[in-house]
Amino acid sequence: VNQDPVLTLDGSADYLTASSVPTSGTDDGIISAWIKTTSSSAQTILASADTATANFFIHFRLANGYVYIQCQDGAGTAIYDIRGGSQIHDGSWHHVAVVSSGTAISIYVDGVAETLTVDAGSNNGDWFVDMTSSKLDNVTIGVLTHTSNTYYFNGSIADVRIYNDDLTPDTLIPILASKMQTEHPDTQVSALQHWWKLNSATISTSGVGDDAGNA
Repeated sequence: VNQDPVLTLDGSADYLTASSVPTSGTDDGIISAWIKTTSSSAQTILASADTATANFFIHFRLANGYVYIQCQDGAGTAIYDIRGGSQIHDGSWHHVAVVSSGTAISIYVDGVAETLTVDAGSNNGDWFVDMTSSKLDNVTIGVLTHTSNTYYFNGSIADVRIYNDDLTPDTLIPILASKMQTEHPDTQVSALQHWWKLNSATISTSGVGDDAGNA
C-alpha cells in the first residue's frame, strides 16, 4: 500500500503544464497514470498540443468513464480516436496506460489490455514525433490546452509517466499497475523520460511538479 498524498483536481480550473514536448526522436512509447474519479464528463489525463490552434494535439482522456487516446494532425481531422472497453469512473483508483508500438495503439486498464474501438481515423500508432512540423509545444496534466483550456480533470491523478520506448508492455504495465509510485526495473530507467509523482495534496510550488525522469 502506498500512503503518499495524492493530487486532487477540481474539474474547473486546476491543472499542471510544462512548455515542452513529452518525447522527441522516437515514434513509440508509453503514457502511464493512476486516476480516480466519479465524473462521466470528458476529462484530460495527459495531453500535448499546439497552444496557438486547435488543430494539433495528442489527448489521453476519459469520457463517460472510458479511456480514450486521440491524435489530431490537422484542422478537424483525427488521425485516430480510440477507446478502451472498460468504464472506470467508479470512485476507485485505477491504473491506465496507452502504448504506441510505432504502428499500433494499445490501451491498458489495471494492467490488462483493453478491447479497442476506433471511433475515428485508423489505428496507425502515430506518436509525438509523428506530428506535422513539430507542432506540439506543451504537455499538460488535467487539461487540454489549445487556444483555450478544456476538458478539466475532476478527481485525483498520481504517478504520471512517459516512456520513449514501448519496452515490453505486457510485462512492464502490470508492474506499474501493481502499486502506485512503484520503482521501475533498472533495464527501463533510460526510457523513462518524465515521471511526475504528484504526491502532494494540493497544487503548489513545493514539489508537485517535480520531474524524476531523464529528460
